[in-house]
Amino acid sequence: MAASTAILLSTFNGATFINPLLASIHNQTMRSWTLYWRDDGSTDETRRIVRSQVPGDRLVELQSSDRLGPCGSFLSILRAAAGKHASYHFADQDDVWLPCKLENAHEALRQVDQPTLFHCRQELIDAHGKPFGLSAVAGLPSFDNAVVENIVVGCSAAFNDAAARLGAQGRPNRALMHDWWMYLIVSSLGQVVYSCEPSIQYRQHANNVVGSNSGGISAIRTKLRRHFARRTGASPICGQLSDFLSIHGDRLSDEQRTLVRSLVDGRSSITSRLRLAMTTKARRQSALDQLLLRAVLLMGRY
Repeated sequence: MAASTAILLSTFNGATFINPLLASIHNQTMRSWTLYWRDDGSTDETRRIVRSQVPGDRLVELQSSDRLGPCGSFLSILRAAAGKHASYHFADQDDVWLPCKLENAHEALRQVDQPTLFHCRQELIDAHGKPFGLSAVAGLPSFDNAVVENIVVGCSAAFNDAAARLGAQGRPNRALMHDWWMYLIVSSLGQVVYSCEPSIQYRQHANNVVGSNSGGISAIRTKLRRHFARRTGASPICGQLSDFLSIHGDRLSDEQRTLVRSLVDGRSSITSRLRLAMTTKARRQSALDQLLLRAVLLMGRY
């Protein structure tokens, strides 16, 4: 198992950009890889392209007629692959991997016993593949951060088998994204490792499910619009934490469990919301985001 790695790819109408991704996978310096692939209901040429470009002895295709969305699809792939490899790598259909991508992450992971998640900075490219800068440097990871914010960009994320086995447990119905779910798990039960050296070209285009977080005033405006547009009573973060507590709560420390429970239960009254907004140990990376967090906690819109 020490010499093998798994690439986890979910696709949906990705024919426009998937050829460069597959070519970059074939050009990896690490050769011992298997591609676990699930298509989430494409109506274009995506299925034909993947089947024609990836040799059958390297491809494990998961069959399903259901639309699961990116989070559900990636987690179903993870459940199929966990326990069989030394490292696992999420792959987005529209990115391009630098030749050392697999090898760098695999070497950082394969000799670590505790659950470990590796992620890295990204080189940003436009729809035509032209580079135009680097992503922001990720902040310090912590469980206090993971409960309310995701700093792991899924297309750069890789993890060892100990982390994969944890991620494969349970079937969360309210997990927001697969990368955030893994960050939440591993930040609480293992370690998160970050590299400032890019090993992926992260394509930015109109159909990104989640784009690069460039920060600044425009990012704050986007977050404010998202929170205030949400219907009353909707609780995506709270729902994700409820699933997390149900699946992994018995493994958490008392302090971790108390933090999660305070967020899950904290919307019950204006008094509890006020207390939570003023005293929570949950934190976002920037001061502006932390102010926004306190506001949405006070309003119960999380």
